Amino acid sequence: MLRAPRPARLAGTTGPTTDLTPADSRGKGEPKGAGPPRSGPGRRNRSGLHFCPPRYRMLGEMPRPRTDPMTPTPSKTVRSVERTLQLLEFMNRVAVVRVQDLAAQTDLPAPTVVRLLETLIAAGYVRKLGRTAGYCVTEKVTALGAGHHGLPQVFEVARQAAEALTRRTLWPAALATLDVDALVIRFSTIPMSPLSHYQSTINRRMTLLDYAHGRAYLAFCPAAERRHLVALLQQSAATPAEAQAIEERAAAVVAMTRASGFGERSGNVQPETHSLALPLRLGAKLVGTLGVTYFARAQVDVPALKAELRAAVVACESGAQAVG
Repeated sequence: MLRAPRPARLAGTTGPTTDLTPADSRGKGEPKGAGPPRSGPGRRNRSGLHFCPPRYRMLGEMPRPRTDPMTPTPSKTVRSVERTLQLLEFMNRVAVVRVQDLAAQTDLPAPTVVRLLETLIAAGYVRKLGRTAGYCVTEKVTALGAGHHGLPQVFEVARQAAEALTRRTLWPAALATLDVDALVIRFSTIPMSPLSHYQSTINRRMTLLDYAHGRAYLAFCPAAERRHLVALLQQSAATPAEAQAIEERAAAVVAMTRASGFGERSGNVQPETHSLALPLRLGAKLVGTLGVTYFARAQVDVPALKAELRAAVVACESGAQAVG
């Protein structure tokens, strides 16, 4: 009986050859050779064929350790917290909000917004008002600021002055301090004003050239500080001509504000409301601004409102001197 020829041995090799021919196709008595190992990536299967898993066949790589898909990476963890805080911060500014509004304001997909809302509801910070009404924050959000004791001790007097101003005029008042190149609202009487235009303005930034608080600060701060602030504003300029325009506009704002005695915003931004602001000093140091906002269409005695604001600032500065 003729036998099938044995596979040729490669040049320069010794020992038995590896026969990859299926066992059923071999003649009887044909040596099987030293096949691949019984274990490991390369091995024979039950039919006698040399078996190698596809992922190792091309690259010869070993399996990578699997990671638990439920274990978040640090970047995902930080991002999810950031999104939640962004959502909660916006919800604090409005009384009731719907999913589509939150998605538009935060640039988050609607499914992500829904998951975040469900998490906040489970934690007790948000309440669902109905299938179509929307969502609102609960009283529990006040606990998030319980450990923050607010502005320095001198601003406790300013807070009382702002509240007294709102009680007399009904319009919302606010305290602001400088933060690099803008004024930031640190306290507001919006919760106690029946004429509030927003749910909250806390931590809102107001530019030096467009808002009453910013104009009051820029006009009445020391000259050296003013030059520094204008230089910061000029950093946004793309050309020397733009930088020159910023300097000229700042000079015009300062001249107008000093002539009026008040920082004023009247239609240049947020035209539905107008604002007045005055600087707050502790001795010779400028520490912030006190302002009041009213509806543009309301019949307001502006000179009387200015007098009330100035009286509030005088009371504030007198009280601050006593505290200091």
